[in-house]
Amino acid sequence: MASTNYFISYDLNSPGQDYNKIAKAIAALGFSIRAQKSLFYLRSSYTQEEVFKAVGAAMDRNDSLLVISASNATMINLLPGAQDFILKHWHA
Repeated sequence: MASTNYFISYDLNSPGQDYNKIAKAIAALGFSIRAQKSLFYLRSSYTQEEVFKAVGAAMDRNDSLLVISASNATMINLLPGAQDFILKHWHA
């Protein structure tokens, strides 16, 4: 099955949320890295709907979630290591 590049953005809207739970849900889906505070890059063979459901299951009903499939990206000044990781896995 072919892999797809995704960007996952989210906001956890209640105090005391477990951000690690979201990171673990994303990591379980493929190669991932936090690119910005609440933006992850993911290279996965899962469909966009499957990614959305899996990450959404780790969130509360009032949180927000955006899953974007991407064919191109231009970037600068991401979190340490994120840009190199993305470039390494983009066409893998």
